[in-house]
Amino acid sequence: MDYSLDQNKKGSWFTSADSLKIVAITAMLIDHIAWSFVTLESAGGFIMHFIGRMTIPIMCFFIAQGYLRTSNLKKYALRLLIFALIAHIPFVMWQTGGFPLTIVGFLQSFFNTSVMWPLFLGLIALHIINKRHWNYFLRLFFIVVFLVLSFAGDWTIWAVLWIIVFGTLHKHKVWQFVCFAGIALVYILLHIVSPAVAGETWAWHLYTLGLFAPILLLWFYNGSRKPSKHLKYAFYIFYPAHLLIIAVIALLV
Repeated sequence: MDYSLDQNKKGSWFTSADSLKIVAITAMLIDHIAWSFVTLESAGGFIMHFIGRMTIPIMCFFIAQGYLRTSNLKKYALRLLIFALIAHIPFVMWQTGGFPLTIVGFLQSFFNTSVMWPLFLGLIALHIINKRHWNYFLRLFFIVVFLVLSFAGDWTIWAVLWIIVFGTLHKHKVWQFVCFAGIALVYILLHIVSPAVAGETWAWHLYTLGLFAPILLLWFYNGSRKPSKHLKYAFYIFYPAHLLIIAVIALLV
């Protein structure tokens, strides 16, 4: 598929795919450590979660980039799906502090799985949108189905929508980030209004403003085609591994 992307574009390492993925991985680790060991209602927890919000925009951006540049979409989608399955148990253990011991508990856990599931759905949704020869309403139907299915994973519809935005507007950078910011603003407002209505202290939830933090980094992304061999699969391996390690440590302390 030809999207007129310069696959050999070079530039500063600090605006490369490698550097941005390192930022995402680091921010994710900080965020997940905070959820396990640091209370949100503290300066440390607030800062750590603010930093952690940087991860999902970068992840969604590179899923869209991967779609636009892959030479084998089926292989790319299958890789995401496989790692979604691999990451499921570590995610459940990290989030719940234990292993689903019963068959019923195990099956129910799939209704609350990791972000890898919405990332997979976002990739497929982007592909469906680009099937111009399909009927408009048929494409819309599948997108709605994917959005509903995404509620079983972390970041739910937000991840799917951001992947669609980054993928469909890749030739219109300003609108790409305007739409991303608009969706992010809705997410932030919902996370502020919800605790306010419940009578909780809503100010702590302003950590969600961290979603805007990586915009400049993504804006200046230099379009580098290939990450280093060492980092190509770093996220896929690191994601379930760090969740499992944090979960085990949390169980022991």
